[in-house]
Amino acid sequence: MLELLLAVSLQTQIINPPAKVEFQVGESLDQQRTREKTERKVKEAEHSQMALKAVENYQEARKGNTYIFGYCTYYVKQVRPQTPSGLGNAKEWPVNSNKPQVGGVMVSYESSAGHVGFITGVDGDYLTVSEMNYKGFNKISSRTLKWRDNFIIKGFLI
Repeated sequence: MLELLLAVSLQTQIINPPAKVEFQVGESLDQQRTREKTERKVKEAEHSQMALKAVENYQEARKGNTYIFGYCTYYVKQVRPQTPSGLGNAKEWPVNSNKPQVGGVMVSYESSAGHVGFITGVDGDYLTVSEMNYKGFNKISSRTLKWRDNFIIKGFLI
């Protein structure tokens, strides 16, 4: 049985050789293997460090914030700690005003889960929000938009 497994293994290696073989000029086969092994170990270490950092960030983020790290609801809770916990997805957040106020929260119907942003400015019919996850997961950005007669905006939490 062992001979059969060995034969199959050897055939597989012959039929399916490694997809990527790169040689450096003047490099021996042993040097290439050593370099590739070192590169793999470096990549594995980088991935391990990234994973560890992500876990640390997540654990730190969870302190006092019950919303999921990286989402708009999480960000609003971070910048406006008095925001209640456990409100659910953004579209489920209650509103208590139909006019924006600096320091408040814009609640909108953007996306299937809704969206929230922290209001940093109000100028007439326009408001500026600081938000997370609008331009990509876990990305903080800001934008200015018309708030009056905007059917996308559900309302404001002041």
